[in-house]
Amino acid sequence: MRWFSFIIPACLLSLLLSCTATNPDPNPPVPDNPSGSIYINVVGYFSKFDVAKDSLLWSAMDLNLFNSYRNPLVLDSSGLYRGNYGGITCYNASTGLVSWSHSWIAFSDAINYREPVFNDTQVFYTTPTSVWDHGYLFCKNKFNGVSKWTVQIDSGDVFTGFNGVPLVVGDKVVTITRSQNNEKRLTAFSVQNGSRIWSVPVSSTIPSRLQTSGGNIFSLYGPEAFCFDATNGNQLRRTDLNAAASFKTYSFFENDKLVIVHINGNNQYKITQLQKGTGVVVSSRDLTVPTGPVFSSSGYPDAHRGCYYKNNKIYISSFENYDSLNLFAYDVNSLTQIWRKGLLAHTETVEGPPVFTDKYFILLLNTKKTTDPDYYGSKMVFIGYDGKLVKEVPFLAIYTDGFVYKENGVVFHQIPGYR
Repeated sequence: MRWFSFIIPACLLSLLLSCTATNPDPNPPVPDNPSGSIYINVVGYFSKFDVAKDSLLWSAMDLNLFNSYRNPLVLDSSGLYRGNYGGITCYNASTGLVSWSHSWIAFSDAINYREPVFNDTQVFYTTPTSVWDHGYLFCKNKFNGVSKWTVQIDSGDVFTGFNGVPLVVGDKVVTITRSQNNEKRLTAFSVQNGSRIWSVPVSSTIPSRLQTSGGNIFSLYGPEAFCFDATNGNQLRRTDLNAAASFKTYSFFENDKLVIVHINGNNQYKITQLQKGTGVVVSSRDLTVPTGPVFSSSGYPDAHRGCYYKNNKIYISSFENYDSLNLFAYDVNSLTQIWRKGLLAHTETVEGPPVFTDKYFILLLNTKKTTDPDYYGSKMVFIGYDGKLVKEVPFLAIYTDGFVYKENGVVFHQIPGYR
């Protein structure tokens, strides 16, 4: 009977394990519930949060805080990048420790740092022209900051501010450069050694920020839309957008369309759709968004906080008054309002646009309007494209100045609205 005494406990153990395995999870995951990491520039330092667990993972001091207001916060696969007009620092995305830093001589008249771009293990970024020196394009190892090559991108008047924004297109890094007679040029350099591949003169109205799609280079932030051939720099198309000087401009690619949104004042939106392959204007519509007379301390219209285009709908974040932020969804064809959602927030604590992901958009709001640390009211707010609240995550902060979200290996940055 001794063998029987061993069988009974074994059967009981097997039964217990099978019951444990089939019991439902007491905390099942919520479908489409945010599960990524968010990196926030809480003015003076950076913080990384686990959104699913509502927990702070690390904080790190901002080494380039001075004169860095509204400078872009950029996340790569391994590094978090932030700078000002006189330097750039790469922080380890996993730990918050400084991976490397680069400073250069620049005076306060310099145009601020622009976002870096990446190609495999390389990072590319520019330095601005100031009275101390001309601007340069740098290529470094993104893991340790070791320099690979440097080229000068400006030879013009040092008393006239200039800075480029690099764009990687295949084996080239492309940026706007400036000649000795202050002529703007579109120039491509080899990603491997920085040698110049081609350089062509361009309109003086072309802003520094470029985009790429389908092997071509686009400039979409001015009063005209340009398309260039990335193989040789030849201008393929130039389209007059019939848009007045805009407070901000956004551009989006969707299938075979280009969508450009010009914002004038607090509530006037001009939405232009073009055929990407021909540059022909398909439609141009004017939308007025209900908002109040919200202005910054310097007198600029300050109601608008961001917009996004997706599936023939435009999503807008805009203040109705100094204490109330509205989110809108409009059908672009009919300009009818699909939904509207109001949130309690304050203009001085909502910096920059939301982050738009494939499932929801994210805002950082402060609802308390106080500098008392015992009454911080900041939170991350996740809103679905149907206008419904997905999740709120509180965090300690009063003011923020940019954030990045990463989920399932995909990085979502704030979409810049260029003035």
